[in-house]
Amino acid sequence: MNVDLVTVDTNIRRIFIAEFHLSEDVSTPELWEYAGRFFPVGRSREWHDALMDLWCVTSDDKENWDALCSSAVAVRRI
Repeated sequence: MNVDLVTVDTNIRRIFIAEFHLSEDVSTPELWEYAGRFFPVGRSREWHDALMDLWCVTSDDKENWDALCSSAVAVRRI
């Protein structure tokens, strides 16, 4: 199901902080505001998948990388 629902988890939070040059102590409501501005109505699944792929490509979090990133992104990592 592709429900129009914005989600800001830990990894999406990291992406927003890095991409928008936000302070590490940015408030949750501020992050939700950013997410709401860029959320493409009717394309929730693609939006969240793209953010996770972005995290996988740009992250230096080696501890969680293998568990969170798809094999398709792993190929791009090489």
